[in-house]
Amino acid sequence: MSHHTHDHHHGHGHDHHHPHDHTHDHGHDHAGHSHDALLKSTVEVAKFLQYTLQHNAHHEEELDNLAHSLDHLEKAAEAAEIRACIAELADVNRRLQALYEKLS
Repeated sequence: MSHHTHDHHHGHGHDHHHPHDHTHDHGHDHAGHSHDALLKSTVEVAKFLQYTLQHNAHHEEELDNLAHSLDHLEKAAEAAEIRACIAELADVNRRLQALYEKLS
């Protein structure tokens, strides 16, 4: 088994480094799909969900700032659309939080 960390880079002006420590076998292939990237325990899944929730919260903040900027640029309809997207992301995060709590 090998040990990996993964960097996540986003095209919004700054990078995020979020290590994901997990182990997995290489070369494992079933009927055209690989299991190399599968998490091996519910603990790993819960940790990844926790990371995802924190990451999404950061993006919600960025999107809110974007909407605020659009307000000041007199782009109310566009700002409203960003806020609608934030509301949908919040709904997704509530569902992910429930899964996280169930797996923790």
